[in-house]
Amino acid sequence: MTTPKPTCVHCGQPYGRRATTDEVVRWDTPTKEVEQFYTDRLTGQTIITGKMVVLDGEPNPPPRYTGNGIVVKNGHAYLSGDNHRMVMYRTIWDGESWVGGYEPFCTLRCALDYARKAYARATAARPRVVSK
Repeated sequence: MTTPKPTCVHCGQPYGRRATTDEVVRWDTPTKEVEQFYTDRLTGQTIITGKMVVLDGEPNPPPRYTGNGIVVKNGHAYLSGDNHRMVMYRTIWDGESWVGGYEPFCTLRCALDYARKAYARATAARPRVVSK
């Protein structure tokens, strides 16, 4: 069960966004080395420039999320050039935390308006004492 968004004490509108964390997921997948080369236009000679690692067929699917949070978004998976593993970012929300706004107000405008009205009520209710 997720908690609802907090509501502004002045206007009553819900505000905020999920307080999420990013998780980096890495997993192994079949790869192979291929040679990099180019053909010189002038001489027609094929020159090998090095080797690179590419996927060997379809990549393995990412591992399932095993935590207690809610997966909000799975990022794009790509083959890392450093260690030749698949890498993906996963955005996770705990289902309770919210961030944003000027707690307990949704915007600074609501906070200032609330303060102005409270000040006006407090000063209007007080009888003025005139001394002679």
